[in-house]
Amino acid sequence: MTRISRFFSIPVVAVATLLCSGPGFAAQGESGVLGAVAERPALKSNTASRSVMIGEAFAGKRIVAVGERGVVLLSDDGGKAWAQATVPTSVTLTAVQFPNARNGWAVGHAGVILHSEDGGGSWRKQLDGDQAAKLILEFSEKYALANAGSPVAKSLSSAARQFMADGADKPFLDVFFINDRSGFVVGAFGLALKTEDGGATWQPFMQLLNNDEGSHLYSIKASGGRLVIAGERGFLAISNDAGKSFLSPELPYKGSLFAASVLPSGTIVVAGLKGNMFYADPGVLEFRKTQGGQNISYNATQVISDGRLIAMDQAGHLWISSDNGRSISLYSDFSPAPSLNSILQVSDGSIVGAGFRGMTRLEKKTNVNTGNSK
Repeated sequence: MTRISRFFSIPVVAVATLLCSGPGFAAQGESGVLGAVAERPALKSNTASRSVMIGEAFAGKRIVAVGERGVVLLSDDGGKAWAQATVPTSVTLTAVQFPNARNGWAVGHAGVILHSEDGGGSWRKQLDGDQAAKLILEFSEKYALANAGSPVAKSLSSAARQFMADGADKPFLDVFFINDRSGFVVGAFGLALKTEDGGATWQPFMQLLNNDEGSHLYSIKASGGRLVIAGERGFLAISNDAGKSFLSPELPYKGSLFAASVLPSGTIVVAGLKGNMFYADPGVLEFRKTQGGQNISYNATQVISDGRLIAMDQAGHLWISSDNGRSISLYSDFSPAPSLNSILQVSDGSIVGAGFRGMTRLEKKTNVNTGNSK
């Protein structure tokens, strides 16, 4: 199977569909067109809140959401009203994260990494796909000199040459910053970069991952120094030292994983195709299957303020786990909703989600029992 055909061979769930749609996707040889889109500022629109939206995060109490055509939306009232931010690119943005109320990063197609210093109100570009390919190539050459003949060096060199040949057509799919200096971005075909200076410089950490096949990396999350990366074909990598080294646990499942979360307890939960969800407790690399759920793919998971885990499936069902991922049940406080790519729970208990219909706010039903109270 060719590299480009793998975009279209991924089963149709929300995250995977975004890999091959919209202005942020380009086939080989089209990176020049994509580069032009990457340099074009996002257009302001009165209907921006109804754009296809993909990711969201808290910046303090503010919600910052990102989506197609470089749209970034801001809400200071729990998702009731939205304003559009000023953004220097029109490519699809796939993920956003703020380690504090002021500093945040967004990533997307064309290998774009954006940084905000004002809570998402304005953004500047730190990196694009052409720059990323060049720094990966430079790093691979130095790594090959220091590790001559090693399989990792050969794999890294091969990937670097391919990235250079393809140009700026590879999307980043997730971002996580431990603080306002140390952060990670991951993406298609195994793209993985990190920074220790707030994004002023970036370097690959692909050589630390057991990913010779170049599986797409869909999600990266961390808490308390424990970091997890989940991806295509059951790819999973875990770091217990804030990303200095990674372990490669085996899952009893080889389908794609689109969501990952690290709970306050240190338990890791990953979820993906056909309702598959797994958990691993702190200090344990053995993943066990979460009990409950349905045979419907999960789009997103999120740890809420009380430490429980919520999840959204492709059919628009909201699920909740109150026992560190051991079991999951329908979150009966909420009615089924349009399927969402990302979910957050705001201070009044409502769910704010990003999806194909734009931003959605789900209000709690009244006089119902909360699901899964174990």
